[in-house]
Amino acid sequence: MERPVAVDPPPRAAALALRLRVRVLLSLLAGILGGLSFPPFPCAPLAFVALVPILIALRGATTAQALLFGWACPFGKRACGV
Repeated sequence: MERPVAVDPPPRAAALALRLRVRVLLSLLAGILGGLSFPPFPCAPLAFVALVPILIALRGATTAQALLFGWACPFGKRACGV
């Protein structure tokens, strides 16, 4: 009888790239929430929670990753037109 072929788990690099994409999206979300907390949008209370996604993204990040996340956050703010 033949042995069943084991399926290899996804490579570590692919999993890390996915996590990196999620963290960049979190930093963009932080920028969007920050942008929505400024006038003319009536969502001023969002200022209190706008930094939570970027803090989650920065947790355990290397210096280069933190630079990328900090660079991506203002793009989210500019996407709101602020």
